[in-house]
Amino acid sequence: MSLLKSLQRQFSCVDVPWLPKGSPRVRRLINEIVLGEESDDVDGNLAHFELYHAAMTAAGANTGPIDAFLCALRDGSNIRTALAHCAVPAGSRAFVTKTFEFIETGKPHIIAAAFAFGREDPIPDMFRKLVGSLPQRQTNALQLFALYLDRHIELDENPHGPMAQR
Repeated sequence: MSLLKSLQRQFSCVDVPWLPKGSPRVRRLINEIVLGEESDDVDGNLAHFELYHAAMTAAGANTGPIDAFLCALRDGSNIRTALAHCAVPAGSRAFVTKTFEFIETGKPHIIAAAFAFGREDPIPDMFRKLVGSLPQRQTNALQLFALYLDRHIELDENPHGPMAQR
Protein backbone atom coordinates (compact mmCIF):
# COMPACT_ATOMS: atom_id res chain seq x y z
CA MET A 1 0.00 0.00 0.00
CA SER A 2 2.83 2.41 0.71
CA LEU A 3 4.20 1.96 -2.82
CA LEU A 4 0.73 2.49 -4.23
CA LYS A 5 -0.01 5.51 -2.06
CA SER A 6 3.33 7.00 -3.06
CA LEU A 7 2.31 6.69 -6.71
CA GLN A 8 -1.11 8.13 -5.93
CA ARG A 9 0.53 11.19 -4.34
CA GLN A 10 2.77 11.68 -7.37
CA PHE A 11 0.13 11.19 -10.07
CA SER A 12 -3.11 12.45 -8.58
CA CYS A 13 -4.15 15.25 -6.29
CA VAL A 14 -4.65 14.24 -2.67
CA ASP A 15 -4.66 17.84 -1.41
CA VAL A 16 -7.36 20.35 -0.63
CA PRO A 17 -8.31 22.20 -2.68
CA TRP A 18 -8.37 19.48 -5.29
CA LEU A 19 -6.80 20.37 -8.62
CA PRO A 20 -6.41 18.13 -11.64
CA LYS A 21 -2.94 16.62 -11.71
CA GLY A 22 -1.26 14.26 -14.11
CA SER A 23 -2.82 12.00 -16.68
CA PRO A 24 -6.48 11.10 -16.16
CA ARG A 25 -5.74 7.56 -17.38
CA VAL A 26 -2.88 7.09 -14.91
CA ARG A 27 -4.98 8.57 -12.09
CA ARG A 28 -7.78 6.14 -12.93
CA LEU A 29 -5.48 3.10 -12.92
CA ILE A 30 -3.93 4.03 -9.58
CA ASN A 31 -7.19 5.04 -7.93
CA GLU A 32 -8.94 1.84 -9.07
CA ILE A 33 -6.26 -0.24 -7.36
CA VAL A 34 -6.40 1.98 -4.25
CA LEU A 35 -10.17 1.52 -4.09
CA GLY A 36 -9.82 -2.26 -4.15
CA GLU A 37 -7.03 -2.33 -1.59
CA GLU A 38 -8.46 0.20 0.86
CA SER A 39 -12.13 -0.73 0.76
CA ASP A 40 -12.69 -3.96 -1.11
CA ASP A 41 -16.22 -5.30 -1.25
CA VAL A 42 -15.39 -8.42 0.74
CA ASP A 43 -16.18 -9.39 4.32
CA GLY A 44 -17.61 -6.09 5.46
CA ASN A 45 -15.62 -3.85 3.09
CA LEU A 46 -12.35 -4.29 4.96
CA ALA A 47 -9.10 -3.01 3.53
CA HIS A 48 -6.92 -5.92 2.50
CA PHE A 49 -4.53 -5.26 5.36
CA GLU A 50 -7.43 -5.28 7.83
CA LEU A 51 -8.69 -8.52 6.32
CA TYR A 52 -5.21 -10.03 6.66
CA HIS A 53 -4.94 -8.86 10.28
CA ALA A 54 -8.38 -10.31 11.09
CA ALA A 55 -7.34 -13.59 9.43
CA MET A 56 -4.15 -13.74 11.49
CA THR A 57 -6.13 -13.07 14.67
CA ALA A 58 -8.67 -15.78 13.79
CA ALA A 59 -5.84 -18.24 13.11
CA GLY A 60 -4.27 -17.50 16.49
CA ALA A 61 -1.15 -15.86 15.07
CA ASN A 62 0.86 -13.44 17.18
CA THR A 63 -0.07 -9.98 15.90
CA GLY A 64 1.85 -8.23 18.67
CA PRO A 65 4.76 -7.02 16.51
CA ILE A 66 2.53 -5.55 13.79
CA ASP A 67 0.20 -4.02 16.36
CA ALA A 68 3.17 -2.39 18.14
CA PHE A 69 4.55 -1.22 14.79
CA LEU A 70 1.25 0.40 13.81
CA CYS A 71 0.93 2.00 17.24
CA ALA A 72 4.46 3.44 16.95
CA LEU A 73 3.66 4.89 13.52
CA ARG A 74 0.41 6.40 14.80
CA ASP A 75 2.36 7.92 17.69
CA GLY A 76 4.70 9.65 15.23
CA SER A 77 7.66 7.30 14.91
CA ASN A 78 9.25 7.06 11.50
CA ILE A 79 9.39 3.71 9.69
CA ARG A 80 12.96 2.80 10.64
CA THR A 81 12.52 3.67 14.32
CA ALA A 82 9.27 1.75 14.54
CA LEU A 83 10.86 -1.28 12.84
CA ALA A 84 13.81 -1.19 15.21
CA HIS A 85 11.78 -0.94 18.41
CA CYS A 86 8.80 -3.21 17.78
CA ALA A 87 10.24 -6.75 17.61
CA VAL A 88 9.43 -6.96 13.91
CA PRO A 89 10.79 -10.23 12.48
CA ALA A 90 13.98 -9.83 10.43
CA GLY A 91 12.37 -10.84 7.11
CA SER A 92 9.52 -8.40 7.56
CA ARG A 93 11.91 -5.65 8.62
CA ALA A 94 14.05 -6.22 5.49
CA PHE A 95 10.97 -6.23 3.23
CA VAL A 96 9.60 -2.97 4.67
CA THR A 97 13.03 -1.33 4.65
CA LYS A 98 13.53 -2.18 0.96
CA THR A 99 10.01 -0.97 0.15
CA PHE A 100 10.75 2.41 1.70
CA GLU A 101 14.11 2.62 -0.05
CA PHE A 102 12.18 2.41 -3.34
CA ILE A 103 9.74 5.08 -2.16
CA GLU A 104 12.51 7.38 -0.91
CA THR A 105 14.07 7.50 -4.38
CA GLY A 106 11.08 9.61 -5.38
CA LYS A 107 11.43 8.10 -8.84
CA PRO A 108 8.03 6.97 -10.10
CA HIS A 109 9.46 4.40 -12.52
CA ILE A 110 11.29 2.65 -9.66
CA ILE A 111 8.26 2.78 -7.36
CA ALA A 112 5.93 1.58 -10.12
CA ALA A 113 8.29 -1.27 -11.04
CA ALA A 114 8.54 -2.40 -7.42
CA PHE A 115 4.75 -2.30 -7.16
CA ALA A 116 3.98 -4.04 -10.45
CA PHE A 117 6.79 -6.60 -10.59
CA GLY A 118 7.46 -7.06 -6.88
CA ARG A 119 3.88 -7.15 -5.63
CA GLU A 120 1.05 -7.43 -8.14
CA ASP A 121 2.74 -9.78 -10.61
CA PRO A 122 4.12 -12.53 -8.29
CA ILE A 123 1.29 -12.63 -5.75
CA PRO A 124 -1.24 -14.82 -7.59
CA ASP A 125 1.22 -17.71 -8.06
CA MET A 126 2.69 -17.28 -4.59
CA PHE A 127 -0.73 -17.18 -2.91
CA ARG A 128 -2.06 -20.05 -5.03
CA LYS A 129 0.72 -22.22 -3.55
CA LEU A 130 -0.31 -21.14 -0.06
CA VAL A 131 -3.96 -21.96 -0.74
CA GLY A 132 -2.86 -25.37 -2.02
CA SER A 133 -0.98 -26.02 1.20
CA LEU A 134 -3.95 -25.28 3.47
CA PRO A 135 -5.81 -28.27 4.91
CA GLN A 136 -8.58 -29.50 2.58
CA ARG A 137 -11.15 -29.03 5.28
CA GLN A 138 -10.29 -25.57 6.38
CA THR A 139 -10.99 -24.96 10.00
CA ASN A 140 -12.90 -21.83 10.94
CA ALA A 141 -9.56 -20.42 12.05
CA LEU A 142 -8.24 -20.53 8.46
CA GLN A 143 -11.37 -19.58 6.51
CA LEU A 144 -10.68 -15.85 6.69
CA PHE A 145 -7.05 -16.42 5.67
CA ALA A 146 -8.20 -18.48 2.66
CA LEU A 147 -10.62 -15.67 1.75
CA TYR A 148 -7.77 -13.16 1.94
CA LEU A 149 -5.55 -15.30 -0.30
CA ASP A 150 -8.32 -16.05 -2.81
CA ARG A 151 -9.28 -12.38 -3.06
CA HIS A 152 -5.70 -11.36 -3.79
CA ILE A 153 -5.35 -14.05 -6.42
CA GLU A 154 -8.57 -12.87 -8.07
CA LEU A 155 -7.74 -9.15 -8.03
CA ASP A 156 -4.02 -9.34 -8.72
CA GLU A 157 -4.49 -11.60 -11.74
CA ASN A 158 -7.23 -9.44 -13.12
CA PRO A 159 -7.79 -6.45 -12.89
CA HIS A 160 -4.97 -5.11 -10.63
CA GLY A 161 -2.05 -6.95 -12.23
CA PRO A 162 -2.84 -5.76 -15.76
CA MET A 163 -3.53 -2.24 -14.48
CA ALA A 164 -0.18 -2.18 -12.68
CA GLN A 165 1.53 -3.35 -15.87
CA ARG A 166 -0.05 -0.50 -17.81
